[in-house]
Amino acid sequence: MKHVTIVFVLLLCGTALFFNTRSSAQELHKHSNSTEQYEHRVKNLLQQGIDACTQGMYQQALPHFKELLAIQPPPKATLRAYVYQWLGTAYCNLNDSLAAFEALRYAASLGYDEWQEIEHLLANHALSAAPQAQQIVATMKHNATVMKVYDVETWNNPEIPLTILFSFGEYDSPAYRKLRLQYQLTELIKDKKTESEQHLSVMNWVHNLWAHSIYGIAKNCTALAILEETKKPNFTGFRCIEYCVVLCESLQALGFPARTVEIGRDGLSYGIGKSHFVVEVWNNNLRKWVLLDPQNNLIWVEQSSDVPLNAAEIREHCFAAMNDSNSTINTTSATGTIRIAKTPKTPALRFALGASQWRNPAIFNSTEWLEYFHHLLYPLDDRSFTTSLDMLPKINLLAPRQKPELAYQHGTRELQITRRVGQVYPVLNRVHIDIKPATHTNTTTPSEILDVVFTNSMPWFDHYAIECNGVAVTHKSNTYSWHLVKGANTLVVWGVNQAGITGVHSRIVLTYYGQP
Repeated sequence: MKHVTIVFVLLLCGTALFFNTRSSAQELHKHSNSTEQYEHRVKNLLQQGIDACTQGMYQQALPHFKELLAIQPPPKATLRAYVYQWLGTAYCNLNDSLAAFEALRYAASLGYDEWQEIEHLLANHALSAAPQAQQIVATMKHNATVMKVYDVETWNNPEIPLTILFSFGEYDSPAYRKLRLQYQLTELIKDKKTESEQHLSVMNWVHNLWAHSIYGIAKNCTALAILEETKKPNFTGFRCIEYCVVLCESLQALGFPARTVEIGRDGLSYGIGKSHFVVEVWNNNLRKWVLLDPQNNLIWVEQSSDVPLNAAEIREHCFAAMNDSNSTINTTSATGTIRIAKTPKTPALRFALGASQWRNPAIFNSTEWLEYFHHLLYPLDDRSFTTSLDMLPKINLLAPRQKPELAYQHGTRELQITRRVGQVYPVLNRVHIDIKPATHTNTTTPSEILDVVFTNSMPWFDHYAIECNGVAVTHKSNTYSWHLVKGANTLVVWGVNQAGITGVHSRIVLTYYGQP
C-alpha cells in the first residue's frame, strides 16, 4: 500500500467549509484556523495508523483508524473508504476475518476500487474462497468500472492518412458534368447493387467503345477528347492508355476515387512495349483498392476467396510463386544426395474476363499478362490532363529486396521510389473520430458532453451522416458535441461525397456512468 501524502489528505478530507463573502476578517480568520486544525488532525491520525501497519503493529493501528472514522465533520467518502481498507488490512493480519470482511465491505460500499490489492490481500490470508470475500471484490470491480466515468466498449475508429499523395479530378467540374450527362454514365450503374457491379459495368462500357490498336494515340489525352475521336469516320482504335483515361475519368465523374497504374515487365529501361496501363478504383464494399483492366475487360481475383485484387497484391502472388519455383529440394539416390529444382508453380490467383465485342477470349494468355506486374508505377495526379499518362510524374512501389529501374525505354522521367505500401494504397472514404473534453465545461472534470472532431479521407467530401443513439442527423462541420445519457451511448459516422456515395462507417460505443 502506498503511503498517503499531504496532498492526498487535503484533496479528500472534505471539510466543506464555505465562507460568506460578507463575513468579517475576524470570522474568516477563525474559520481558517478551524480548517487547519481539522486537516492537521486528519492527516496525523491517518499517518499514525499507516505507520503502525507498515511496522507490523496492527493492534496499535486500530485506535488511530477508528478515531479518524469517528471524527466530525466526517471526511469525504473517498477518504473513509481508504481508511476502511487499511482497517480491513489490519484485521486480516490479526486473523480477525469477520472484522476484516466488515471493514472491507464498508470500503467497497463507499466506492473503494483498488480490487487487485484487496484480492491479493485476501488470497495471502486464505480468505479468497469465502462468499463475503468474493462479493467484496466484485463490488470493488464494479466501482473501478464506474469510476472510469466512460467505459468504451467498441472502438471501430480507423487511422487514416494525414495527407494523400494522389490528386483526383473535381467531381463538379464542367468536364465531369458533361461526361456524366452526355454519355449517361449514371444509367450504367443505376440497377447495380454493389460497387463491384457498378465498376465492372462502367469498365464493360469503356472496353466495348473501340477495338484495341497499338498505333492509335490520342491527340488530347482527356476522356471527352478521346470519346470525340472515336466518332470520326477514319477512327481505327486506341491503346491501353486511352482505355484507362476514359475509365478513370468516368469513375471519378460518378464519385468513385480512381487512378491509373502503369505495370511494367522486367527490363523496363530498354526496348518498347514493356509496360501496360490499368486502373485501380477504391471499393467501399470491399474496403480496398481493386484493379480493373479496361483493355482486356478483366479483373484478377484470389483463387481461394474470389476477392478482387489490386496491382500490389497481384505482384505479391506472382513473386511468391516465382520464389517458390526458383528454390530447390534435397533428394537421395544411389549416388548420394542431390538438389533438384521444384516444379514451377502458378500464382494463386485467376482472371475473370468480361464480354467483348472485338476480342477473342480463347487467345488470352494469362501468363503473358502477369509478366507485366514486375514494376508498379502510380501517377501522382489523376486529374484530367492533355499529357499522355506515360510521361506524368509517378511513384514506384518496390517489393521487398526489389531494385528500381531508373530509365524508361531508353529515356528518363520524373520518378519517386518507395517501399511503403500504405503510402501508395491509402485508406479512402473513412472517418476518424477524435474525442476531446468539452470546451464549455471544466476540462479537469469528466463531462456528459464530449467534443468530437472528425477527419476524413474522402475525395469530394460533402457532409457527415451521423447516427447518435439511433437519431440520424446530417452534419457539415468537422466538430460535433456528443451529449451523453447515463448508460449505453452509440455514435456512428459516415462520410458522404458530392455524388451521394456513402463511405465506410466508424463506430464508438461507450457506457457513461455519470460523475464519480
